[in-house]
Order: sequence, then C-alpha cells, then structure tokens
Amino acid sequence: MAAARSLLARQPLSPLPFQVAARDAAARGDIVTATRLFEQELLRNPRDVGVRLWLADRYLRSARFSEAVEQLDAAMRIRPKMRRQLVAVLVPLIGAPTGREAVAAALVRGAAWQGDFLDEAARNDAVAPAFYELLFGLGGASGFRLSDAQLSRIVTMALSRGDYRSAWTLYSRFAPRSNTDPANRVFDGNFRGAAGPPPFNWQFFSTPSGFARVEPTDMQGRLTVHTFGSEPATLAAQTMLLPPGLYQLSSAGVPDDGGDASSLSWRLICDRTRRELGRFPVAGSAAAGAPGGIAVMVPALCPVATLRLIYAPPLRPVLENATLTSVALELVEALAP
Repeated sequence: MAAARSLLARQPLSPLPFQVAARDAAARGDIVTATRLFEQELLRNPRDVGVRLWLADRYLRSARFSEAVEQLDAAMRIRPKMRRQLVAVLVPLIGAPTGREAVAAALVRGAAWQGDFLDEAARNDAVAPAFYELLFGLGGASGFRLSDAQLSRIVTMALSRGDYRSAWTLYSRFAPRSNTDPANRVFDGNFRGAAGPPPFNWQFFSTPSGFARVEPTDMQGRLTVHTFGSEPATLAAQTMLLPPGLYQLSSAGVPDDGGDASSLSWRLICDRTRRELGRFPVAGSAAAGAPGGIAVMVPALCPVATLRLIYAPPLRPVLENATLTSVALELVEALAP
C-alpha cells in the first residue's frame, strides 16, 4: 500500500497507483476496498479489459446485474473477439428478472453483441422461457428490432421445442401482418409477395432439381415453378398453426405449355409426427385453371403443419413448367374439443 501512495503522489492522474493498491487489497482479501480502487483505476484507464472483467465478476457475485452487464458490454466493444465467450456469461442472467432487465436495457441501447447473444440464447433450452419473456418485453421497444433471419431462427427453435404459443406470439409481435383472406389458413395464398419471413410465410427454394419464385403483377400474383432434375425436392414451404378439424386443400393455376406438372404436388405434413396429412397434385389445378381440392383431416396431435410444394420425379428428370395463382387450406368443420 505504501508503494501505491508513493506512486499516487508522483503520478496523481495515472491509473497505476490505483491498480497496485487494488491488487494489494484483493490479495489481503479486502474485496470491498479492491472493488472501489479498481473502479477508480478504470476512470483513468477505461480500456483496461482485465479490470472490467474483474469488476464484472464481483458485480455478478453480488447480483449487481446492471453494473455487470455494463462492464461486459464495454469489454466486448473494446475486444470484439471476446463476444462469444462473454455472451455465454450473459445468457444465464436472463433467468433472473433483474438480470433480464439489465440485458434488455443493453439491447435497447444497441448492443454490438446482439446477434451473438440471440443465437446463443435461442439454442439454450434451459433459458428458453426466460428468453421468450425477454423478447416479449422488447417487442414494443423503439431501440430494438430483429432481422428477418433472426426472427425466423428464433421462431423455428420455439416450434422445435413444441412451444407453439411462444412461436406465434413472437412472430406476430415482430412481423405484424394482415391476411387479405381470413378464411384461408395459408398466408399470401395468392402469391402477391406479402412481407414477412418464414416460417409463417413462404420460403422458396432453388435446388439442383428445380426452383419456385413469386412473380406478382399489379393486384395479381403467381408462383412460377420450373423443374429439371432427377432428385426429389421441396420447392416452397409455409408453416401454419391449425386447430383440429376437417379442411379443404385446393389450388388454382393457369395452363402452361411447358408440361403437365405431373411430378408436382402440394403436401400438408404434420410437424410433430412428420406424417403426410394430405396431398393435392398440381396438375389437377394447373391444367384447367379452376380451383380443385381434396379433404384433409388435421388431428389434435398435429397443432403445427407445414404445407410443401414437392417435386417427385420418376426415374428420369422431368422438364416441367407450372404457373400457380393460388393455394388455400380452409376449415370446413372444426373438431369438438
């Protein structure tokens, strides 16, 4: 301590005397004094990451979460390569209400580690309910937003856990939308290119066997499909929350000279069991241009289902073109609870 006083007398603005005194106090077990001295040292040398991490550790041990997050945030701004390591420290904090508040405040301020934190928290089953609670609260915050890719990953993980309510609440909070056809369970069933990321909106795929893309024209929309490969492929997909009941799956298209689309079909797949609930051949709608449909029963054990446009060629590649103007899944009769 005498050496620290001597240094302070000679260099009153230097962080070194406070660092020497703080380490001496810590070695003697006087953590309170060491904390106070390290805080003074940090005022003179704010880029000292080692001291910030020491203080963050002490604050965490004392449940001073807001101060701990502040130190970890600063450390990650100074040393971006430490983000993944320190984000792993932040994620468990959201399990406590005060820790969740501290993390939320940092995210609203535009934390540079937001992306790493969201990825880590979304994968962590242990904090999933607390993570969703954090995001529910951030849904109305002006300083916070999720990218489409982030929202898709988080919602997809919630669905994989069977937490359908949280998945839909998060999606509707961060990707508000209005369906022009409330009777149709398929969002943007007319292929007008409505905004919103997957999984509760369309995802289109370009594969070695073919591709599908939306080509909206004025008030009309259309889905153009081209196939040419020999391997089966999913060309379009959309996930839906469905109450149990009897539905009609239908589709409409316009005649196309490029083929009869016999290798294409809409298939409704139960996410929980992976079993097919119904199949409607694209050729049944695209040839005549008028809507056609089949009855599909959705049981109570399938609250989430995904509608897929499947290309399933025979033994050889099939060169086909199809132009679809709509696809619909409409409830005909609900099952009694």
